[in-house]
Amino acid sequence: MYHDAYGKEKFELMKQDIPFMEIMSESEEYDIFNTEAIKDFIDFKWAKIGRNHHTTGGIVHLIYILYLAFYVNHVYIDAAIQKDPNDKAPKGNPASYIFAVSIIYPAGYEFIQLYQYGPLRYFSDSGNIQTIIFIITGILNTVFHLTRDPYKFE
Repeated sequence: MYHDAYGKEKFELMKQDIPFMEIMSESEEYDIFNTEAIKDFIDFKWAKIGRNHHTTGGIVHLIYILYLAFYVNHVYIDAAIQKDPNDKAPKGNPASYIFAVSIIYPAGYEFIQLYQYGPLRYFSDSGNIQTIIFIITGILNTVFHLTRDPYKFE
């Protein structure tokens, strides 16, 4: 509250960051989702933000899985990595760099979410924990394929 130039009391409305979608998701008034305004709002958010984001993420994950299948077939089933006369496979398989590149997008996205929400809120969602495990194992997969013999677990 403040006073104007004439001494009258005035109330000031303060702008606060109130996430509309969060308020909607916590509401128990489910009929609100059947209103035309809310349907239009959700369609707008999906068209402007959601569709591109999820399509990009899905394509990156699909490429990662397809390459993983190709890699396993090429290296282990077809035994395409030739061993030297001492029966050792070469270390530093350059095809592993594709694993590293394909893990950049999900890692970047998750670390942005971690920064925005903070560790406590971020790790309270089990899906985020699974994603972090996916990222860590993807990074370890790349490191192990670059530094170790793919046919031996040492």
